[in-house]
Amino acid sequence: MTCKACSKYYRIQIERKFYIHLSEKDKIGGINLATSERLLTHVAEDLGVSKDELLAESLLEYLKSKKRDCMAEKLEILSRYRNISSPKELEEAIKNGSVAEHPSWEDLIVIENIEEKIKRLDKEIENIENLPGT
Repeated sequence: MTCKACSKYYRIQIERKFYIHLSEKDKIGGINLATSERLLTHVAEDLGVSKDELLAESLLEYLKSKKRDCMAEKLEILSRYRNISSPKELEEAIKNGSVAEHPSWEDLIVIENIEEKIKRLDKEIENIENLPGT
């Protein structure tokens, strides 16, 4: 969208309240650090919170969202197997032959990777929650 103030800028409207100018470069190449800083400033000022608080809370919610996505993916994989609710149970079922090795081993590896990602996300969530003022 062309900005009314100058024809070489574009505007993004966020929740019908926040406007930020984007240069042609920003529009083509995505939002850069300078644009992110302006957006952060606009939203923080409008909500009456500090930029640091807004950034910390935003990151916290983003990380929690990613954790929820991981947990949902893990549950979706486990739901493929009857009466199995954990990776340990899946591994035991594979070893005792009550489920086929293929693709169960691959699913187990994916679940283990997901669990590692959840641990990393938990650590980052804890780091943010332990910041002063959050």
